[in-house]
Amino acid sequence: MSSIENHISLAKEKIVGGGPEAERLAAIVSSSRDAIITVGLDNKVQTWNNAAERLFGYSPEEAVGVSVKELIVPALLEEEHLTRFKELQGETAHVLVETMRRRKDGNLIPVEVSGSSIRDRNGKVWAVSAIYRDLSERARTQELVLENEAFRRSIIEVSPDCVKIIDKSGHLEFMNQNGCVLMEIDDFQKLKGTNWAALWPHEERVIIQNAVKNAADGHTTRFEAFCLTAKGTPRWWDVVVSPIVNNRGEVLNIITSSRDISHKKSIEMEIRTSRRRLRQASNAAGLTYVEIDLQTGKIFMAENFWSIIRIKASHFRSANRNFYKGKDVFLNFVAAHDREKVKSLFENMKFATSNKRVDFEIHTDAGDPLMLECNLEIESDSFMQAKRAFVTILDITKRKDAENQIRMLMREVNHRSKNLLSVVLAVGRQTARKTTPGEFMDKLSERISSLSASQDLLVKNDWRGVSIRDLVQAQLAHFRVILGKRITLEGPDITITAAAAQGIGMALHELSTNSGKYGSLSHADGNVEIHWSLINDEDGLQNLCISWRERGGPEVIPPSATGFGHLVVGSMVESAVLGKAHVRYLEEGLEWELLAPYEIVRGTKG
Repeated sequence: MSSIENHISLAKEKIVGGGPEAERLAAIVSSSRDAIITVGLDNKVQTWNNAAERLFGYSPEEAVGVSVKELIVPALLEEEHLTRFKELQGETAHVLVETMRRRKDGNLIPVEVSGSSIRDRNGKVWAVSAIYRDLSERARTQELVLENEAFRRSIIEVSPDCVKIIDKSGHLEFMNQNGCVLMEIDDFQKLKGTNWAALWPHEERVIIQNAVKNAADGHTTRFEAFCLTAKGTPRWWDVVVSPIVNNRGEVLNIITSSRDISHKKSIEMEIRTSRRRLRQASNAAGLTYVEIDLQTGKIFMAENFWSIIRIKASHFRSANRNFYKGKDVFLNFVAAHDREKVKSLFENMKFATSNKRVDFEIHTDAGDPLMLECNLEIESDSFMQAKRAFVTILDITKRKDAENQIRMLMREVNHRSKNLLSVVLAVGRQTARKTTPGEFMDKLSERISSLSASQDLLVKNDWRGVSIRDLVQAQLAHFRVILGKRITLEGPDITITAAAAQGIGMALHELSTNSGKYGSLSHADGNVEIHWSLINDEDGLQNLCISWRERGGPEVIPPSATGFGHLVVGSMVESAVLGKAHVRYLEEGLEWELLAPYEIVRGTKG
């Protein structure tokens, strides 16, 4: 049902009892410039005129039957709305209020609401009529007045720009002090009354005169122009010319603000120079291009084209720089596995409608593989036919080699990650066997932290190995306060493999944890000596020897049963380095020693 049909129906039913008067009343409501809606006592819209649709964005079909509170009342104003709505249902016949309402697009608009109760012949309220008048224009006008007032006040204050007041014909009336400094004017009074345009170079005066005319007509103009100061200093200016209007919108004067942008212009010049140098650098970096006339087949190449692709121009002599004759010659240099896609690019070039990119491999005159990135841009004529092709070619051989290297490293990282996860799984299983559920997470976390410390060292050294000293310090980091005092480290600079570092690191962690709880590091006078060296066995082969020696702690009592910690400092580390570990529970303190083939721990033998 249309807006007018809706109002006619309601008027016939409730207001006047039908007939032409109802239709005239409904037509007036429907054609009103103000939004007029009728709301039932259930707060739902009954009628919605055309102006309401223009103001709030909802059609009558969308609005009728919907709660007006949900439709256009902002959440923060719901209480106000319900209060006014309740008043109109009582003795109050009319309310007038300025408030905010919400459009369909979610934006809030200022409105004047005139609400009236609608009563039947018996005086009983059966609906409420609301007239909404859009106050947006008035709000904008008030805002503009406030802005103009603030702007006038800013003239009085010190401005960093050159601010001038001129009359509508363009004659100077005022210039702020900073403006005089910027323009190098010693006495403004000597310039007062001068036509502003006369201070500018002859070639800029048309711009100035047009800006003054536009401001006199109520419009603002902004431009950049060159002008000498009073003492002949060359400067560039960013100029804004605006009208000063009164409350009736009449232009009283013109205000201009000129900002010195000479530094900005200097930077722009430097940028242009940098761009030129960038083009030169691109040329030197292996970037070249060809331009092809797709109608004649003529081809124009950059001077460095042949040196970039490393093919002699003599191969193409018979083609006489004709693309259609030379493409088959070029295809002979393209690697077999890329030949079809390059051939397809050549054959469809005349019919291309968008830019394309193709990476392909060629073989140079020397037989070396060369990876090229080819970017094709097509220029069409006025009939949308491909007219010219511009092709940039970049040598990406090194980049492709780097990508292949990264893929290889990713596979290696994946392999190492799987190995590490296997170690973590084994640690978890062994820890679970010898601990209560309450102890499990604490011990597992400690042992995984030990593995993490070794991993951090390996990553820091790009998996090339770990210094034993760094490994010991990482595993005993929680005792860093007494490192070098109660814990002494002694040994040469020796680097071991990732696998050896993981095994030895876990063993050191178990030894330090046990010492901190039960051994010499649990006692104020206790100490630990950690020593490593290379020794020769009976066959003359070098072995790495690492020892852990505790002294000054409580009495050592050999364990009645072995747990996972004993496994870590024993068979697990032995397996990691293919060596032999010994634990001795001496009266004066625990001692541990590991002997491993040096060629295993340094990674020179598999």
